[in-house]
Amino acid sequence: MLAGRETEQRQIDQLLQQAAAGRSGVLVLRGDPGIGKTALAEYAAGRAGPMRILRATGIEAETELGFAGLYSLLHPVADYLTALPERQAAALRRALGLGHDGPGQDGASDRLAVATGTHGLLTTAAEDRALLVLVDDLHWLDAASQDALTFALRRLGSDSIACLMTLRSGTAVPAGLPCREVAGLSRAATEHLVGAVAGIRPSHDVASRLHAETGGNPLALVELSTVLTAGQLGGADLPESPLEPGAAIRQRFAARLDQLDSAARTTLLVAAAAGRCQVAEVNAAAARLGRDGSDALGEAEAAGLIRLTSGGIEFSHPLMRSVAYHAAAPAQRRDAHRALAEGLAARDAERAAWHLAAAATGPDDVAAAALAAAAGLAAGKGAPLEAAAAWERAAELSGTAQARSVRLAEAAEAALNGGDLDRARRLTQTVPAAAQRLTRARILAVRGRLALLTGQMVLAQRELAESADLAGEAEPLLAVELFDQAVSAALEAGLYDEASRAAERMARLAERSDETARFLADLAYGGLAWLRGEAEYGMSLIRRAVSRLEANPVLAARPERQLDLASAWCDAGRPDRAWLCSNRAVELARSEGAAGRLPRALAWAAWLDGEGGRWSRALAYGSQALDLAQATGQAYLACYAQATLATVEAAQGREDDCLRHAHDAEKLAGELGLRKLEVQARRALALLDLGRGRLEEAITRYEGVRRLAADSGIAHPYYSPIPELIEAYARVGAMDQARALLPEFLAHVPGQANPQSAARAARCRGIAAADDFDAYFLEAIALHERGDVVFQHARTQLAYGERLRRAQRRRDARVQLRAAAEIFDRLDARPWAERARAELRASGETVASPGQGGKQLTPQELQIALLVSEGRTNAEVGRAVFLSTRTVEFHLSRTYRKLGVASRTELARRLASAGTIPG
Repeated sequence: MLAGRETEQRQIDQLLQQAAAGRSGVLVLRGDPGIGKTALAEYAAGRAGPMRILRATGIEAETELGFAGLYSLLHPVADYLTALPERQAAALRRALGLGHDGPGQDGASDRLAVATGTHGLLTTAAEDRALLVLVDDLHWLDAASQDALTFALRRLGSDSIACLMTLRSGTAVPAGLPCREVAGLSRAATEHLVGAVAGIRPSHDVASRLHAETGGNPLALVELSTVLTAGQLGGADLPESPLEPGAAIRQRFAARLDQLDSAARTTLLVAAAAGRCQVAEVNAAAARLGRDGSDALGEAEAAGLIRLTSGGIEFSHPLMRSVAYHAAAPAQRRDAHRALAEGLAARDAERAAWHLAAAATGPDDVAAAALAAAAGLAAGKGAPLEAAAAWERAAELSGTAQARSVRLAEAAEAALNGGDLDRARRLTQTVPAAAQRLTRARILAVRGRLALLTGQMVLAQRELAESADLAGEAEPLLAVELFDQAVSAALEAGLYDEASRAAERMARLAERSDETARFLADLAYGGLAWLRGEAEYGMSLIRRAVSRLEANPVLAARPERQLDLASAWCDAGRPDRAWLCSNRAVELARSEGAAGRLPRALAWAAWLDGEGGRWSRALAYGSQALDLAQATGQAYLACYAQATLATVEAAQGREDDCLRHAHDAEKLAGELGLRKLEVQARRALALLDLGRGRLEEAITRYEGVRRLAADSGIAHPYYSPIPELIEAYARVGAMDQARALLPEFLAHVPGQANPQSAARAARCRGIAAADDFDAYFLEAIALHERGDVVFQHARTQLAYGERLRRAQRRRDARVQLRAAAEIFDRLDARPWAERARAELRASGETVASPGQGGKQLTPQELQIALLVSEGRTNAEVGRAVFLSTRTVEFHLSRTYRKLGVASRTELARRLASAGTIPG
């Protein structure tokens, strides 16, 4: 019976009608226990008509069982797995326990592959028949299932899918999903409900008191209606003390339980302890306890405490499950768990292990070993957080200090892979004295990687180097990888001596390891040599690393190795070559379905596209990188993507977008201690002011960035705000301040080893020069032409043109200013283009401002347009951006209308002419 829920019912009806028309929708209902959330879900099921209904219910006993909820939800549509890309299908089969596809990838990779597979499975099934997805008690769904499901739901579009989920008050609503708070019934609805249940209409005063003391909670009202007498409902003999609806509900459930015989109570205890289970499992466990479960379950169902369905046993309310479990003595509960573990051992090792753990009263090596095995299974199917919980509990139950330390290390690594940095930090706070050498190395490695992720570079360098030394001879490849990370941390912190020592240890260990180790050692040593001013030697090592990569197909096929190489080319001032490597990494990650590696590859490609003037691609890739990084808890990459987006948006003068992304990046960088990214975010805000001509504001911001960089030990010329400060001071006529800054910047530019840093230095000297400025600007332009930094090239031409005009060399000035304006127009850098045209007008040339063009594409439309222009089908595009084919078609049609094109060929030409894709 639904009373007083007309508003919610209308909203649900609208959700179902929308899905029937091919437009997906999601609604989360949040409210207190007993408020009627489940009743509203049942209302939706009753109104679904021909839609296929997929259901899952969160159960407290299964919160540590990875993908338990997802299995319940998706197994009815598992036949559609064959339509998914193989890597997604394999990851999803592993997660659901439907096949033996071998071990999974790293935590983030498999989690994202499962999430994208979930999206693909739902949208593919919806092509045949509209879906209604019902998830009750989302707060008790295991974390792995929640992550996969919410990832999929955020990406629904033109799909025939409606989703209704219920959530308890006080728990967070998944980001990006609409929520309706389900409040208590009105006083009038309270009176109607009590009268319908009791068969006697309560008096006005009684209805008011019931409404006030229950808050209009329907379950409390129903339970109180069954215990209040006719006289009390009429207003006589009501107790003076509060009616305590919560206590009344539990007492009522306990009283109903007490009416069962002991066999039925024991069987219900087993069912409550079991979580999601089949009737046969409960009956078998009850039999081990000397009870006849089949008759007992029938008695409990007749009493209205449970429902027996094809899916198993459902309690009439979660509180009924809780009462059935906690009413038993602790020893009885342990016996129930032990009986369940015995029955599950042969076919569900994970659940059996957790039941053994629940039955333990102290150290128990059998239970610990079972939980360790269960942790391995969870990790293998892409549920690292559930694996971390299992390993941590296994450590608690371990009988020896050595076994305990190994399992704590496993738990910490899994927590780090799953993005639970607080748990990883807690688990590695101390290194157990009993830990052996390699175990100590693993624990210190987690601590070092935590410090790396949070920007504590000095600590990261120390922990990672010590960890690598401990791993040393026993695990040379692991040691090389740890030293590689220690070198990165040392360079970030300006600890060049420590970086050199780590690189030397890498090189020695690499000689006794494999080609991956030698590749990493060459890159690290090459980058260090370049920083020391040994440019030729450094480049020779980088080229040798390239040769190793090209000669080893296995190595070259790994996206992360391509990104290692991209980083080295960036250090050497060759963003053009870095761009090729980052794009190769994106293609590898996409073609192989390596979804967990895709955010990093996209983030790198976005940054390099931003540097190279492919700004539409930068915005498209950066937006997708941000989306995927946030979905997988990769905070560093999310911050990196936000800073990249903010920088491009600043240059284009897109003030609102820039402010949003820059402030988000600055906040996140501050929280994580990521000083370089904080510098990047603040530089974006300053660039916005500089481009808009707000010169005093720009100077203030850039001086703040300069102080932050100095305080943080960031001296690399790429991050320096001094070139922009010199320009800003020059533009306000403060040439003394501009010239005073020049030596500080030049001190950190290693000659011409990095062409782009050298080009910026030459531009600064041209701006600051008193008279003979041509040579500096021409040197800067020549250096720009050796790289792939279009925006900086145009800015140099603009600055040169401005100086030429002021020197009364108007004809020469126009050549530079026209070239600058053309590039700025192609980049859609409107503030800079207008500044160049203003200078052209001042030089005596008549210049018309270009039209504003068509409507601007959204980042998602840009992603789709770019992929379509590469010749991909709509289905291939959908797989690349994790959208259904129908949703791709919807966005593509909007893109055609916005750009005024009618075919894929016209779209590709339009993007090429705008410089969005290589022509």
